[in-house]
Amino acid sequence: MKELGNYLRKITFKEVLLMIGILILYFLPFIIFGIDLEFYNSLIKINVPPFVFSIVWTIIYICMTLFVYWHLKIQKTNINKTFWIYLVLNYLIESSYLPVFFISHNLFLSFVICILTFVSIILVALETFTIKKSSIFLLIPYILWSAFASVLAMLIYIWN
Repeated sequence: MKELGNYLRKITFKEVLLMIGILILYFLPFIIFGIDLEFYNSLIKINVPPFVFSIVWTIIYICMTLFVYWHLKIQKTNINKTFWIYLVLNYLIESSYLPVFFISHNLFLSFVICILTFVSIILVALETFTIKKSSIFLLIPYILWSAFASVLAMLIYIWN
């Protein structure tokens, strides 16, 4: 945590723009696909108010932006390709959830995507241990939420 603070103190304007770009990239699927509250409210599910998702995903996206920024800084010379492959794979899997769930209304595939998101963020976390163990704390909200989301998606699929 202290190391991240050191990186953030030395931040340049270009790096601020980079972080804003990363954050926008994480919000892009939401911006493009949005959510269908009418569909969501029609499902039999554990009652999680929709605003909770907005708050949690905002926290996760901010943490992931800092995580990606930190790894861009520390991996300038010694790039771990496996780490970046897992990270991009996680992004692509997670980004596919909104159109599959809210546009296609495919509950089974949405459940599979949640499981794959959880597995892929675990792979990112495991690979992070080989690079910078201290950055793992930024993944904790994502790991916990994706585990919860997987259970929620399973219940939505079974009950509907």
